[in-house]
Amino acid sequence: MANNTTVSAYSEREADSSSWTAMPICYLVIMIIATISNGVVLYVFARHPHLRTAFNVYIINLSMANLIETFMMMPLNIATYLRSHWWLGSTACSVFIYGLSLQAVAINSHLLITINRMWAVSAPVSYRTYHRKKVSICLCIFIWLYVHVVHTPGYVIDAVYYRPPVEIGCFVNGMMQYGWFHAMQFCLFKIPVLAIICCYPYVAYKSLKARTFRSVHPTTVSAMTGSDTRAVKGPTSGHHDGMGLTADVAQDMLVVLHNRRAESSRRRGAFLLLSVMTLSMLVFWTPSAVYYTVVSFGHVNWPAVEQAANIMCLLETIADPICFTLALKEVREAVKGLLLPWKSS
Repeated sequence: MANNTTVSAYSEREADSSSWTAMPICYLVIMIIATISNGVVLYVFARHPHLRTAFNVYIINLSMANLIETFMMMPLNIATYLRSHWWLGSTACSVFIYGLSLQAVAINSHLLITINRMWAVSAPVSYRTYHRKKVSICLCIFIWLYVHVVHTPGYVIDAVYYRPPVEIGCFVNGMMQYGWFHAMQFCLFKIPVLAIICCYPYVAYKSLKARTFRSVHPTTVSAMTGSDTRAVKGPTSGHHDGMGLTADVAQDMLVVLHNRRAESSRRRGAFLLLSVMTLSMLVFWTPSAVYYTVVSFGHVNWPAVEQAANIMCLLETIADPICFTLALKEVREAVKGLLLPWKSS
């Protein structure tokens, strides 16, 4: 969403010497923090195989998209703002504009997490039956393919036929492909954001309703398990086969209770993750979405607002790994064990 018309402003600036102003410093700080935070999350998943669950595949996918975007976009942003014109050549310009697709992958990966939660709360039996790691991987691959199918044709045509000389600036010539440019903006950026906002209330309602319904069952299971456990602890003489059966039943029920608690914890973590990520999206993405919608149809030029919106949008690459760590207990414990080994249990 950021940078879809950003570099057009460069054509309006006069060339000058390199200067570390506020903008390149902000980009440098974001690049360092985003690289470290997303790198730590990916390292934790690589180090602990038990964390690579079907749901966490979406987290890995989003972290990878954030990290690739950081490596590809941030150095070019920094280099560009060190001077007041595009001085990196046509190849770097093509790489810079391609970075739009990586931002789109990140945004649609957020949507994928929302769709996953929609599936989980609206059809829990189907979700438990069919949602496996292979399904998650295929959905993530589909997102990458979908983004590139929408973005690449216009990107290639722009590079071959319509892109202005880099002496003028580095930007997509949207006026020459008006239909594709606006369709791409809506399909890859604006519609996913709207879908996330619209779906969250439904997911929240269903999650709260399911949690209220399940609140009675742990007590019932605990009471039944406690009764069986007391029966096992009673005097045994070895002549009563029923005692052995009771012990087996008690053990099975303890396993069931443990699995239910673990599943409930994972559900709470997934919903909490969706909640904090939706909030971060509203904070960091909405300004960019609103600004570029106004720019697309109003033909205005507000450089200061544009720069602020771009910075806010890029802060999402930092917010995502923080959300993962705070919302998912197992990830949080693994990160704590990595960064604070002397405090890990």
